[in-house]
Amino acid sequence: MLSLAWNADHGAYWTAPDNEQWADGTIALARATAKHGGRRFVGAGTCAEYDWRALSGPCEEDRTPTRPQSIYGRAKLRAGQEVAAIGRELGLSTAWGRLFFLYGPGEDPRRLVPSVARALKAGDRPKVTEGTQVRDLLHVADVARAFVKLLTSDLTGPVNIGSGVGVSLRHVVETLERAAGRRDAVDFGAIPMRPDEPPAIVADVTRLRSIGWQQTVTLEDGLFSTL
Repeated sequence: MLSLAWNADHGAYWTAPDNEQWADGTIALARATAKHGGRRFVGAGTCAEYDWRALSGPCEEDRTPTRPQSIYGRAKLRAGQEVAAIGRELGLSTAWGRLFFLYGPGEDPRRLVPSVARALKAGDRPKVTEGTQVRDLLHVADVARAFVKLLTSDLTGPVNIGSGVGVSLRHVVETLERAAGRRDAVDFGAIPMRPDEPPAIVADVTRLRSIGWQQTVTLEDGLFSTL
């Protein structure tokens, strides 16, 4: 059983009151899976389960503190912990895929990549921050492959799903700019940085690679195809 269902309304999901209901639903689904003879349950967590204030390197599942600062992160962490407890109690093999930063076809148009791409294609000047934030981006096709690998493996516990490589958001925007055939077309710094913005959020993907997963879509290829 693979469970991906959750509130994903752009921006709103961080503080949405239904986060706890989604957590309860995920937990109930894991218990029902075990009750009806299921042998494997994999759920979708988030890198927001980690304590972003304490990061000094890549997030490691067994070392980086999990002290989420958002309602969303806390609900995801609770769901993952309860799913693991159900697994131990009922003999269900469980894993929890902690997603980092996705992009690709079907993305909400308000998110960074599609909003910048749309503005560039229209001949407008997208307004963004300075873009010094370093993030771990992964194309949705590779995310899907990661979940398939995880579901069909016997790896248990939390597993980071990311590229394992940090890249500045400025580089992401400049790559889209090149893909659109434009130069000096972005207003960097037009949007102020949030004071609580973590400087870098990157995944350690050692556990994911241990089950044979490899990234197949490079960032440049993914951004060019998305645009």
